[in-house]
Amino acid sequence: MKKGNLLGIGLLLAVIGSGLTWIRMEAEPEKEQAEKELHLGLTVEDNTFLPEGQNMSNNQLLDLIREDLGIHIVYDWIYSKEEFARNIDMHIACDALPDALLVEEEQYLQMLEYGQLQPVTTLYEQEVSEQVKAFVESGGEQIIETVKTGGEMMAIPFPNLIASNINVMWIRQDWLDELGLEAPRTMEEIIGVSGQFVEKQMGGNGTIGILGPGIEDSLTAVGKCCFGLGPIFSAFHAYPGYWITNEDGELVYGSVQEEARQALEVLAELYQEGILDQEIFFRENIQEILEEGKVGIFFGPWWAAERLKRDMIDNKSEWQAYGAPLDAQGEYICTMPSNVNQYLVIHKKCRDPKSVIQVLNYGLQLEYGWREEERQEGPSIKAYPLGWEHDFANELEYTWIVLNNVMEGAEQEINYSRHKRLQSDIDNLKELNRYPYDHFGIEDYKEEKEDSFIRLFGILNGVRPIADQKYHPVYNEGAGIAGSGETKWKALKTLEEQTYAKIILGQESIEAFDEFVGIWEENGSPTDNWCREREQFSNQNEK
Repeated sequence: MKKGNLLGIGLLLAVIGSGLTWIRMEAEPEKEQAEKELHLGLTVEDNTFLPEGQNMSNNQLLDLIREDLGIHIVYDWIYSKEEFARNIDMHIACDALPDALLVEEEQYLQMLEYGQLQPVTTLYEQEVSEQVKAFVESGGEQIIETVKTGGEMMAIPFPNLIASNINVMWIRQDWLDELGLEAPRTMEEIIGVSGQFVEKQMGGNGTIGILGPGIEDSLTAVGKCCFGLGPIFSAFHAYPGYWITNEDGELVYGSVQEEARQALEVLAELYQEGILDQEIFFRENIQEILEEGKVGIFFGPWWAAERLKRDMIDNKSEWQAYGAPLDAQGEYICTMPSNVNQYLVIHKKCRDPKSVIQVLNYGLQLEYGWREEERQEGPSIKAYPLGWEHDFANELEYTWIVLNNVMEGAEQEINYSRHKRLQSDIDNLKELNRYPYDHFGIEDYKEEKEDSFIRLFGILNGVRPIADQKYHPVYNEGAGIAGSGETKWKALKTLEEQTYAKIILGQESIEAFDEFVGIWEENGSPTDNWCREREQFSNQNEK
């Protein structure tokens, strides 16, 4: 059992409290007389802002790198996330890769298997800034071990922000208040409350008790996702897509366990009763139904507050987040993201790996000032070549603690300059928060501070269940290895998704789950090679 899973926060507080201030970089980078060329690949977020006249391969950020470091960035490709997912396997298979790249676990393991990477141990120890190391090592010792092969680091791993990847329950607090109801915590209570939302048509005709995934969303995915129903499965101790150790000490696949069957049976009943979204799996525009104010409950991380912006501002809807549903023993169970968010890999053909680290260090130094007002007309920091998400693993939980203390009247006695956005969050909270100061909601909204309001609302409400509530973390113990069963695995995964959807929609009875399990055991039982690989992978991670 953990409280808020606040990895390293005690250490963080001790370091900050000792009077140490955050040093942006040890020294200004020296200009080289001869300009160097560095080939990278870039994956672009949809909402990345660029001023008129600038583009992803020609912008102010790249100019600064060129001026200050003497490094000319050349992109071998610029992909959206969807394009990257479609094309990266081909690039790896053909070894058509740039000097350096940010990838996820699957791509890292493929590149490692194909011998495409060069070790980065010496680079990490001697060239990586203390700032970058602090972010990496906030993920715990295991994060470094994750990328070690034969004692050598084969990538620089950046940790996932824990609270950004855990889905909490968002609920219409004003509907609860109007009906005189307490916030539901158990599955039984959630069913009862969402049923009343629908029965009384709290959002008008077409009220949705519990919103489910749309056509582009996942039913049970963990990390960087929204609108799935994973928390409901977790309340039954069901962990679809996760490899877990059962009571007999065996590594088993969560999607084929009896607990998953129980959860599916309940979800099918909720759909049949009209409580669960009647357009689940097929809804093309979830944002539209949220903005119409027709949704009572959905599951998503703290940043789901951004999806609620128009409903809150235009409709004055009041939302609140809770750690729910609890299991039968009253525990809040969270399926946890992998320790690593992104791997910075350097191709073995790269002749100047030190330049990669210089660009990495420079970006994190630059980001601290880039969000300030004088930079507002420049390109979004999301356009930086080697990422912008790097941070302390527990940064959001720590931010919630500090902001909550501010709301309770605590005086600021610590220098927060080592944190990217914490001081600006404090300043914005002091400007926006109105009486009563121990609550932050739509009454604190100011149009000219819209983005700051939504960020603060998301953290203060959506991070609270993770930072201030005990929860039981469940980790995927055998992720990342497909090996000899890759084709077979994909076919079984497709069958799993289809079976789950058909059961929930009432197109198949619950017995279809048993048929799926039979097929899975026939083709993917623990005696199968690729399942043994997963067990070996789990054992390696424990060493």
